[in-house]
Amino acid sequence: MKWPYWWTAKYPSEAERAGLEGTVVLNVTLDTLCQIQDKRIVEDIGVGCGEAALESIDGKFELALMQSNKFKCVTGSHPVLVHFKLEE
Repeated sequence: MKWPYWWTAKYPSEAERAGLEGTVVLNVTLDTLCQIQDKRIVEDIGVGCGEAALESIDGKFELALMQSNKFKCVTGSHPVLVHFKLEE
């Protein structure tokens, strides 16, 4: 698996109305069972995007991460990039 890992999140309506685009950088810590032990915002673009990115890191993230890594867990802290881009 290559880090950083890219992930998606629901676009906050206020950020979408403001036309805000960019990438939120998170740091996610995984335990030996590949479960999330900690998640933090490292770089935020504002207007609710950082919070939306944090909320998107859940059980679906854990499963996607395991599947992309052939069900082998990579423990420790890892960067996760959540990109917000308006559809054209």
